Amino acid sequence: MSKSLKYLLLIVITAFLAAGVYIYKPISGGVAAFTQQKPCSEPMSFSLGTVDTQFAIDPGEVKSAATEAASLWNSTGKSFLEPAGPGDEDADIIIRFVYDERQERTDAELRFRERIRSGQAQIDRMQAQHEQQRELFDARSAEYLNLTGRTTDELSSLNEWVRDKNEAGGFTEEEYEQFTQRKSDVERLQERGMNERAWLDEKADRINREMDDINDKVNENNRLIEQYNSEYAGDLRFTKATFQKIGRGGVITVSQFMNKRELRLILAHELGHALGIGHLSNPESVMHNRMGEQEYYPAVMLTDEDISAVQNLCN
Repeated sequence: MSKSLKYLLLIVITAFLAAGVYIYKPISGGVAAFTQQKPCSEPMSFSLGTVDTQFAIDPGEVKSAATEAASLWNSTGKSFLEPAGPGDEDADIIIRFVYDERQERTDAELRFRERIRSGQAQIDRMQAQHEQQRELFDARSAEYLNLTGRTTDELSSLNEWVRDKNEAGGFTEEEYEQFTQRKSDVERLQERGMNERAWLDEKADRINREMDDINDKVNENNRLIEQYNSEYAGDLRFTKATFQKIGRGGVITVSQFMNKRELRLILAHELGHALGIGHLSNPESVMHNRMGEQEYYPAVMLTDEDISAVQNLCN
């Protein structure tokens, strides 16, 4: 072949998008402040207060998340929490959302993650298409090798036959017609081979250009990943939500959440504080001050320590 197919090296990139570590804390005097409230005689009501429109969430989704969070505590054998009735302005617990630099940073991080995810999806599509073209190229290359082998065999056989005839005194008229036909067959095979080689050369160039494009995109995405890790990695800690005790209930203020699952976890944690539960030592507990292990669960769930803590409220 006049051009050789460049050696193609697929670069596999594994990116670990480091996430921040966050803490959740009450703001009304520590754990001791929560041991005084025991909602055992009747459920504490909760309702949705103001939701800053800068949050990318519908109020209906917030209500649903709060109801699901409350149901975790109610599933322990007693109805501790209930949604306030329509028009009830005197709910024990008000849940409000205040947008500030914490959620602004989170939204920017999520947009950055989406850029990386979108870039990787494009790389995957390009690699899949590239692999299809490589498979086609390999198949046609095998056909070309078979064709060139056949052409070589036919040409060698023809030349040997011609030598034999020449040594025997020449060709009869009938044998000359056979020679003409065989020579024509070999020439057609040679022409097919030339056309196939031209196709393979062009395809090889195209495949190599595609590989260059893939590597350029991989490098671009790697630069994004490096920038992401530079801006968002590390042990970043800040308060995502707070509970402020007021009278029998209080106010839950949510200032940051990454997704709907995390919102359910945050609300479950703060509703636990509203019930009177302090922080627990088990890192898998909803009521752990950082809740770092909860992210490994497919759904938000209470640990035995959480259940014991809420059940002990009424003992």
